[in-house]
Order: sequence, then structure tokens, then C-alpha cells
Amino acid sequence: MGSFNMKTILISTIVRNRADKLTRWYNQIKELVLLDSENTYYLSVYENDSTDGSVDLLNSFDFSFLAGFKIQSENIGTEYFYQENLESDRRTRVENLALARNKTLFGTKFLSQCSHVLSVEPDIVYDPRSIIDHIINSDFDIISPVSKQGNFFLYDGWATRKNKDDSYWDYNILLYGILDVWSTFNCLCLYKADPFKFGLGFGFENPRTKNYDCDTTVICETFRMLGFSEIKLNCNVLVDHLK
Repeated sequence: MGSFNMKTILISTIVRNRADKLTRWYNQIKELVLLDSENTYYLSVYENDSTDGSVDLLNSFDFSFLAGFKIQSENIGTEYFYQENLESDRRTRVENLALARNKTLFGTKFLSQCSHVLSVEPDIVYDPRSIIDHIINSDFDIISPVSKQGNFFLYDGWATRKNKDDSYWDYNILLYGILDVWSTFNCLCLYKADPFKFGLGFGFENPRTKNYDCDTTVICETFRMLGFSEIKLNCNVLVDHLK
């Protein structure tokens, strides 16, 4: 575990048609921020093309417990993928996700004030105290918990890779302790902010292989290109991805 230093953290969340999950998302973030009086938190949310009331719900929440927040909403007509049946669907989806994540980073003034970025997906359940103690109070370049869905561990298998040449998680690996990994995300992930401040963002083409790839793997690759190579998977911390 890295040493604890005071942090200023930009929470980044992207939303589309998650009205049934957003109250839980809001309550968990509020609990985390109020528990963690040592650090300062900002919030940036980007929503697009929701048809289920997500926008109204986001705008109804009281975010006064944060140092600052911004909600961005757009109707841009992107396709909604319930399931990626074709490789072209998958490529389009990761391109859309990368662009959306970047809007949470570069569409506000908060990034320049922050030491870290905490990506939090809107459809997960976690223990805020555990996230503070084992994710936020660490000093690695990138660190995530382990994601699960029901009894299935590790949920985020495409983004989580043990070695450089892997394309998916090796489920023979024992999920124990804090693992060195090539890439991770797992629905909640803490990043040092400096690479983002240098202008790097999420992408959909792997800069090493020159092939399209998972957006949250691509950012790990770009961190490594700048020498930010301490990337960890904390198997002692779980987040539950809701179906």
C-alpha cells in the first residue's frame, strides 16, 4: 500500500439511461465524501441521449457537500448498445465511451485543481469506507478494486489484464492481495491526474498495438508511455456491478 497524502479528487461519471441506479450512485458518493474529511472532492458528470428521466434526476440532487460540481447533458443521437453482437458495435461503443469520459475531464475547470481522478460508474454497489481506506488512501499511479456481478468474479475482464500481451483477464489467476497488472478499471478506478493534465485522455485505439481496444485499457497504455506504470488491482476491495 502506498503512503497517504492529502488529495484533491475529481469524481468522473458517465450516464446513459441509469435512472433506476442514480439514487444509489448519489448516496454512495455523498457517504464517501462526508466520511473522507481529509480529502477534497469535485464531481463531473456527462450524460447523453437518456430517455428514462436520468437528466431530471441528476439535476434534482443536492451536491452542496462537494467543493464543486458540473452536470453536462447532450442529445447527440448515438446508438445505445444493449449487447455488442458485432465487432463494429464494440468498436463504436468504446469510441463513444472514450469521448464521454473525456468530456467529464476536459469539459470543466476542475481538472487543473486536482491531484487525482476517480472514475465511478453509475451502476455499482460498494462500501465507501473500504474505497477510502484501500483505494483513495493509496499512492499508486492507477488502482482499482475487483468488480463482480452476482457471484461472478472478475466482471471487467476486457479492461483488466495481467501482462502486456494479454487481451483479456486470465481467470486462472488467484485474486489475492494487491496485484501488479498491465491494465485495470473495474467500474471504479483512481488515477493520478498529471497525465490528464498533460492532455492525455481516454481513447479507443491502443497506441502500442495500433488496434482498437477497450477505452479503459488504452488509458493505462498511455499512462505507461509517460512513465506512470504503477498499476494495481486491489483484490481486498470489491464493487458489485448491478445487472
